[in-house]
Amino acid sequence: MKRLIIWLDKLENNFKLILDKPISMSILLGFVLGATLPTYALLTSNKIKLGDVGEWMGAIATFLAVWVSLYLANRNSKAKLDIRPSSRDAFRIEEQPAFDIVNLGLVSASVRVEIKITMEFVKKMLDSYEDQKEKINFYNGLNNELDLMVSDINSKTINPYNRLEVGRHNSVVVKVDTSRIVKWLSHNTSISGQYDIVMVVEDVDGKKVKIIVANASLARISEDGAF
Repeated sequence: MKRLIIWLDKLENNFKLILDKPISMSILLGFVLGATLPTYALLTSNKIKLGDVGEWMGAIATFLAVWVSLYLANRNSKAKLDIRPSSRDAFRIEEQPAFDIVNLGLVSASVRVEIKITMEFVKKMLDSYEDQKEKINFYNGLNNELDLMVSDINSKTINPYNRLEVGRHNSVVVKVDTSRIVKWLSHNTSISGQYDIVMVVEDVDGKKVKIIVANASLARISEDGAF
């Protein structure tokens, strides 16, 4: 059910992007098909005669020009995302690192933001559980904490199922509470190791951009006092 909702949401946003395109792909495609298919049908039925080479070269050149226009319209109608450390309040010391999600494209972007940690470290923690139920509970708890780490500039939580609208040539500021997952892991696993906290931004086309938010580590003291 969750995947179906995400798929429908993606389909809806793709449709919105088509309507927002500077040159409507659907109109151009209709023009090309409307011009070429009837001509092909007449040629195959022998109701019209073939023209000379010059006429055919002109027709091919026209078709290629339309194709290039379609390609350029499609390329320019996509959002171009980037993630950068926030330049706002540069002289303030923030408790949580802040980042700008930047849209360099010509159309607005609808994105999801989520936090991940190094998969090898997650697998290492999961492998420490022999009981399958405990392993599932740990994994669900980990994901719940990751889902609550991102907030907007007003400290309102942004979970991975909420979409952020980023206007063309605009940006949105988000904050990441890295201390949240560090504290949770320190109380819920006995595994030691280093891991990266990564922010992933995904648009409706499935294109993702990533940035390492922080490097963290867990160190456990054994009974003999060694790490």
